[in-house]
Amino acid sequence: GTVVSREEIFFGEETYPQNLTQANGTTYYLSNTYDPNTYKETFNLYTVKDGVTTPLEDLARFFPSAGNTEMGWFYIQYMTVDKDGYVYLGADQEIAVLNPDLTLAFTVTLDNWINTMSASPDGVVYISSYMDGGYGLTPIDKEKKSFGEAVTLGNSSNMREMFFADGY
Repeated sequence: GTVVSREEIFFGEETYPQNLTQANGTTYYLSNTYDPNTYKETFNLYTVKDGVTTPLEDLARFFPSAGNTEMGWFYIQYMTVDKDGYVYLGADQEIAVLNPDLTLAFTVTLDNWINTMSASPDGVVYISSYMDGGYGLTPIDKEKKSFGEAVTLGNSSNMREMFFADGY
């Protein structure tokens, strides 16, 4: 049968949930908070497990590029979790990978913008972007703390969402 559950999570004022995923019995919520007085945007991660919500605030601290952008802005757009409970956060051209205990494992940087990020059914995390040979996708190899071998899809591709089917 179908199992349906409902969880209510209360965020503060000026807090906007933007991404969620579930893995290994935990729900992960990525949100941003905007302070209209200081014009500061802060990114936070909330985990919910066994009815307990735990916040991890100010995710920008995990990104070396976060205060160093030419335009003076920073935005975490992507989040996914691999089969081992590592959390992958994608911002602009950088990915921060957090250990299951939500401490920083490593970061990797691209030459171009991240277009999308997703975990395959076997728990490997992939990103899509423009690569040396054109538009493509590549796995993140957490053992090597770098990208794996890219698969080029051609310059006419511009993937905004990535989904994996059985036997991909």
